[in-house]
Amino acid sequence: MSAAEVLNEEASGATAAAGRIAQAIEALVLRRVADDTLPLPPLPTAIAACLKVASTSDFELKALLPHLELDPMLAARVLRSAQSAAQGPAVMFNTLGEALTRLGQKNVKASLQEGAAERLFQSRDPEIARQASLAWRHSVGVAMAARDLCALTSRSDGEEAYLAGLFHDIGKPVVAGMMLEAERQIVELRSRSWVGSREWTWVLSRTHRKVGVALAEKWSLPAIITRCIRDCGEYDAADRQSLSNIICFSNALVKAAGLGSGETDVEDAKALVMIGRSILGVDESLVNSLSGNVRSRVERQV
Repeated sequence: MSAAEVLNEEASGATAAAGRIAQAIEALVLRRVADDTLPLPPLPTAIAACLKVASTSDFELKALLPHLELDPMLAARVLRSAQSAAQGPAVMFNTLGEALTRLGQKNVKASLQEGAAERLFQSRDPEIARQASLAWRHSVGVAMAARDLCALTSRSDGEEAYLAGLFHDIGKPVVAGMMLEAERQIVELRSRSWVGSREWTWVLSRTHRKVGVALAEKWSLPAIITRCIRDCGEYDAADRQSLSNIICFSNALVKAAGLGSGETDVEDAKALVMIGRSILGVDESLVNSLSGNVRSRVERQV
């Protein structure tokens, strides 16, 4: 049975059937994961090749050049990152080699990881593109906040936290694409929409994590990142200092600062920040330091 057939059956009632629609989407996703038929996008070839080169601690920057030269968008990202690191538009890099040298191994890897995540949050479809753009801004904010939180609390896993923040919502654009395609087919059959925007958002939030985990496994992301995608939806009181809790807290903090990826209850987000403060042992001044400039930092980066 196709996605449209499943959703057409489940959506034939009123929008109050959103719960059943979410269950249908979730069942469909799980079945396609099990059958290896879920249409997950592959990691772009050049990015995959670069990440493979950069997977060792002693890789040579020049080994990335042949792969970067095959991907203009990725090469442009590296050049922009190098110019940003140089702190001023007056500094120009004439070659990719110069840009790589300026960035260094650590920053090059971060730029590659950002490139991998950002590709997923792009679409030619205007509706998916709009939602994906919001989700990408939100993800960058969570990544920044998580890395800063690790630094301010003397944790050593700031880079893992940044990557987990970037990828924590990667299932959303994939599920949005599935839902939009199903909706188009239903509209063609019945000449009406199947759910409203609020129900759409609810279904998306209910189902995207399983898709995100499937995508992380397909892309062979580190196991800690996959666990964060799966577990960052709520706090784990049994493992208070877990990286998943860091991402859960950063997610709430960024939403409370007005950078949600969809309809966001700011008061709920603030409540989650308060709970996270208690679980992680974070004081109010640190929270204010993290949230004070997150919006402007995200806007400068994206």
